[in-house]
Amino acid sequence: MRNLLHPITVLAALVISLGCSDDSPTGPGSSEVPTGEVATFTAQLNAHRESVGCGTLAWHSATAAVGYAHSQDMQDRGFFSHTNPDGDSPWDRLAEGGVTWNGPAGENIAMTSGGADSALQMWLNSPGHRANIENCAFSHHGVGLSGSYWTHVFITNPD
Repeated sequence: MRNLLHPITVLAALVISLGCSDDSPTGPGSSEVPTGEVATFTAQLNAHRESVGCGTLAWHSATAAVGYAHSQDMQDRGFFSHTNPDGDSPWDRLAEGGVTWNGPAGENIAMTSGGADSALQMWLNSPGHRANIENCAFSHHGVGLSGSYWTHVFITNPD
């Protein structure tokens, strides 16, 4: 029996360690601060916002969870859109996630395997996405990354 327990213990430890990857920092049970690629993206994003005279965006974990769920949904169901196949908009998803805010809100999505640099550059090269990034009214944000799908959600003055 002792010989059987050792491999089971090793397997359980491996499964637990694989579940703790830094590459999905905005999944269920995420911390209050971004990690991995999302932390890199957030630092680059806030540096850009400061360079155009906007304040930095504060991390909002509930908004990040909404973004992660949308990225995961796009990956799982094979679509790429702000509106999911069920007809839910970004604002519907925020409400379903229990996020409330006072002022404008927005969403950028990207599909890239190039990491934080690639996602930010793609958005900065698109006038509509750049407008979200440079909207000084936004105060908080969350980013969800699942595979190569990125969802960046912006809100103002969360409750």
